[in-house]
Amino acid sequence: ANLTDTYIKVGASPSPHADILRQVQPILEEQGITLEIQEFDDYVLPTTALERGDLGANYFQHEPYLNDFNAQNGTHLA
Repeated sequence: ANLTDTYIKVGASPSPHADILRQVQPILEEQGITLEIQEFDDYVLPTTALERGDLGANYFQHEPYLNDFNAQNGTHLA
């Protein structure tokens, strides 16, 4: 899917991150933003999906993990 200003696909761990995103879906919908949530049970798959452009964002990690992932995998995610 192409990401636009009105659509974003976010990768998230099931709980609590996907649960939190489900709470904001109706708020975003009122603003004309469609939020698609894709749940992942591990931490590597959503990060590699983000690097490939399959996701617009992921919601689960902290900066030290991201920095380590970038260093070990040659990625440039921010």
